[in-house]
Amino acid sequence: MPSVPPQMALARLMTGYAVAQLIYVAAKLGLADLLKDGPQSIDELARLTETDKNSLYRVMRGLVAAGVFQENDATGFELSAVGQCLCTGVPGSMSAMALCSDESYFVWGHLLHTVKTGETAFNHLYDMDRYQYLREHPEAAAKFHAAMSGLSAQIAEAVVKLYDLSTFDKVIDVGGGSGTLLLTLLRAHPSLRGVLFDQPAVVEEATEQFAKEPIAALAKRCEVVAGDFLTSVPAGGDAYLLSHVLHNWDDENCRSILRNCRAAMGEQSKLLLIEIVLPGRLNQSPMTYPIVMTDLQMLVMTGGRERTEPEFRALLQDAGFELQRVIQTRGLDSLIECVPV
Repeated sequence: MPSVPPQMALARLMTGYAVAQLIYVAAKLGLADLLKDGPQSIDELARLTETDKNSLYRVMRGLVAAGVFQENDATGFELSAVGQCLCTGVPGSMSAMALCSDESYFVWGHLLHTVKTGETAFNHLYDMDRYQYLREHPEAAAKFHAAMSGLSAQIAEAVVKLYDLSTFDKVIDVGGGSGTLLLTLLRAHPSLRGVLFDQPAVVEEATEQFAKEPIAALAKRCEVVAGDFLTSVPAGGDAYLLSHVLHNWDDENCRSILRNCRAAMGEQSKLLLIEIVLPGRLNQSPMTYPIVMTDLQMLVMTGGRERTEPEFRALLQDAGFELQRVIQTRGLDSLIECVPV
């Protein structure tokens, strides 16, 4: 296969914004779900999605070019392996994440402002930070929490396999969102008790979900507590878990969160962080691109960042912790085990 000329390679990169919108439209219309049982003609897809057939056909061709779908002259369009990840209700689904991209798409258009001023692009565009926006826009918050719940489900499987929680009595999930991660840990360890700690609106929704089957019995081992981890966190846990929390915040706020955890912990407690750990020097491995793009997403959306192991060590030391070990998962994330000093 001939190599792509540099100009064409650059042109493909320059149209990344268009690919992002193609994937968003596919997720919004539920196209992957319509194809999961087999190929569909463009006429049928247009009928089922109530869209303009000619416009949809051109979009479908764009998704074929991007590798999301495949086109079969005899039967129409069908899923690729990548497109299967846009199906809902399947392990590893990215559908909720794709639907959560509305604000990100517009915010990235203000990257140059962030580079010039250091101001978070989201704050510049919406005149408020990401978290205030989510509090004031329930629909956006629901999509965000659905995306994070899907991510938590994947993380939970890795934590269960890589780290033994059986020695702990109570784990406190700080900033635990909908509780997906915590409930998975409770399911894997029948003697474990949990505390889900997050903002009032978040835990109110989690409480409603916990009352429903099939998790109602499991949720009885989980206390739900509302609060703000920038002010304090619940005491009494022998394990404190922060999953994808610190990367949302700058160093000053991270120190506040960690110090509040330290103040709530006993001397024998452990702190477990689930975060991306940036390599000291970037290479051309397949993991480099998603790691760097996640860091840039934090730059424009929240003002946070991904960090190297030495940067984590420094933050933890300032807050009264010692980093004991870093356990790499098969994905982007690592589990960072810390003890109070």
